[in-house]
Amino acid sequence: MDLVQQDLTTLSKLRKTGIPPDMVQFEDPNVIKEFDTATREAIQYNAILHDLFDYIFHIRCPDLPVDLFESAVWVLKTLLLPWENGTLRQLRAIGYLDCPESKFDNMKLGMLSNMWWKLAFYLLHESVDRPSEAAPYLRKFIDMVEARLPSAWLLSPDLYALYGEALAREGKNDKRAREMLELFFKASSSVCGVEFLIRARVWLARVLRRLNEPKKAEAHEAIAIRWFQTNDHGKEEHAIKRLLMPDDKTVEPILEALGGAGWLKGHRVTARMFHNISRSCGCCDARQVQRKLARCSKCQDIYYCSTECQKADWPAHKGKCKLMANTLRTVEILKQTNPKASERLARWKVWRTEAYYNEALMHALNVHRDPIRGRTHILVEFIEYTPHASKDLQYKFKVLHCAVFKVSDILSNMKMIFGPVENDITRDVQETLLLFSDMSLQTKPDKVPLMSLKMGKGLEPWLSLTFVQTETLRHLPHNPEWRTLFNKGAKPGALKLAALKLKNREEN
Repeated sequence: MDLVQQDLTTLSKLRKTGIPPDMVQFEDPNVIKEFDTATREAIQYNAILHDLFDYIFHIRCPDLPVDLFESAVWVLKTLLLPWENGTLRQLRAIGYLDCPESKFDNMKLGMLSNMWWKLAFYLLHESVDRPSEAAPYLRKFIDMVEARLPSAWLLSPDLYALYGEALAREGKNDKRAREMLELFFKASSSVCGVEFLIRARVWLARVLRRLNEPKKAEAHEAIAIRWFQTNDHGKEEHAIKRLLMPDDKTVEPILEALGGAGWLKGHRVTARMFHNISRSCGCCDARQVQRKLARCSKCQDIYYCSTECQKADWPAHKGKCKLMANTLRTVEILKQTNPKASERLARWKVWRTEAYYNEALMHALNVHRDPIRGRTHILVEFIEYTPHASKDLQYKFKVLHCAVFKVSDILSNMKMIFGPVENDITRDVQETLLLFSDMSLQTKPDKVPLMSLKMGKGLEPWLSLTFVQTETLRHLPHNPEWRTLFNKGAKPGALKLAALKLKNREEN
């Protein structure tokens, strides 16, 4: 960051004085002359402020400090000029890329789409709030995708939701905004986070009211209202206020139904809220904001949107269902003999299946580099029960140590890890690992499996299996500092299974 800050200081000076004529020298100055004045200047800025440009281009949008968003917008707009206007020969000559001609188009589109997406993200953020500038970049992104994939809205619904929001916030083309947002809801929106779903509902309802379609607006408002009432809205007050009361004065129908501006007060994120926002159908992945979900009566853990989905998923769910039902019975038995053990087991049953650290798991397995690692590698976590750490369930267990291992190594050492006596839990672990490490079985081709084995003193071992959309990986670069995503940033130590001679496989 020191080099980035130095570049920011240099940038401030250069934007006042201009770039000195001899400050940047290129091997082939004739190529530079082929560009227009603005693009030549952009290339010079990139050469002078290389650390700043490299940092803005590669960092994940959520990881960039908010006070650098405006600088990021300037950098990305500047960096776009040579990429949008340059040919393969020109970009090679100025050192922007070195690839064979056959790969140039894909390389260029990948670079452009990354910059368009990031520009839209920063421009739509409340600290910048320039949706009219964001919309054209999203339009370019969509045009590029649709030229290659006619039904792009089915594969990238989040892109259409963001474009629809930008248009809705701009307020100049409500018909187009409605079209984009309705396409989003026609797609299988499980690829998107709950925030996308809720924001899309709110903006589509607002657009429909402006288009004099109050009945349609009310249907979307009802879903949003029900979700906010159920989930304690889970966001900072100022952020949710900007969504539900964008002009800072008018209390619109959703907020009015919730109780007005006073409803925004007293918010805090709880384990219950986290559970609700991560809830989805165990078969088709429909979210609570899309369809009403009902919980399996036996295990009290997994949710389904319909009887058809429950029946379709039963072959995959029945093993875990039996284990969870057994745990519930053990909880009830222990209540009579050991209430503290009963409470610990009841909490463990819930905690081990929640999505608290799914983002950390995704980065730990490094499926960004190679999605096949979701089938060949597993994160092993050693957990400690910390009942007095917080009233919030999320922090009643702490990940003390963790490491990535090959699934084949775990399978080869089952008895050493779990003991010689086989039981329902170890059988479930073995069967699940064998199933999802089988490359010939692609049960969900648009998703990558993520596996973690959780264990700890006095805790039943548990194999967690979740999935991440391949589309999500495209928008979420790998975070090598994934350990900071655990325990409120308190990084777990490295887990060593030295007695088994198992190697940490984070990198291979």
